[in-house]
Amino acid sequence: MKSYIKLYGPSITEAIRALEKVAAEMPDCSIWHVAMPPMMPYLRVDNPTFERYFRDLWPIEIPEERAHRMISKSGYTLGDYDFYFEWHATPTYEEIQTLIEKVDEALKGTGCFYTITTK
Repeated sequence: MKSYIKLYGPSITEAIRALEKVAAEMPDCSIWHVAMPPMMPYLRVDNPTFERYFRDLWPIEIPEERAHRMISKSGYTLGDYDFYFEWHATPTYEEIQTLIEKVDEALKGTGCFYTITTK
């Protein structure tokens, strides 16, 4: 099951980085987004591209094991959306509500609006 996010706003890149930070705090989800290099799911953690993406672009520290599990292996299924959280197990109503609250908080300062669809 995935929670798809469509972003609307003046700073999509800033919003994507904010959503990545949310994902780093949610061990039960993997992610994919429009700005991610297409080869990301296939790279090993010690690959320079993977390393650069997670170490150079992120201002937060992510354990190596979590960084590797954060990238969705199910492929590029964004469609009309910009970002998705892929749940490792079927989420409860409360888990979806928690995700929405975290996304609301993360996007507050970005100027972006969003819609979310879980299916």
